[in-house]
Amino acid sequence: GMSRRVKTGASTASEAEIVAEVEAAQRELEETLSAVYMARQKSEMARAKLARLHVATPASEGGSSARSGTAASQQSQRLSTAASSLSATHKVAGGAHRVPKLATSLSRVVE
Repeated sequence: GMSRRVKTGASTASEAEIVAEVEAAQRELEETLSAVYMARQKSEMARAKLARLHVATPASEGGSSARSGTAASQQSQRLSTAASSLSATHKVAGGAHRVPKLATSLSRVVE
């Protein structure tokens, strides 16, 4: 797409644009990473609650009627689905801590 030759006079302007673009991308990365970090904290807490819930459920479910039992099983189905997708996403988010290194090497290129 943008493979036009840049005239020498315009090179400083385009360089400044590129630097600004990289800096904007850097800020966006940092904001996203901190959001990921916060979400991971929430995810840890949610998973801890879920673990405690799994421990608590069998005992309390014993005396439930058939109808509430169905509701409970639907609920636990939703819970396990949520739990598995959460842990999958959690693993992906775990890879995000490697991004700052990339961002740092990017800023070195700019300097």
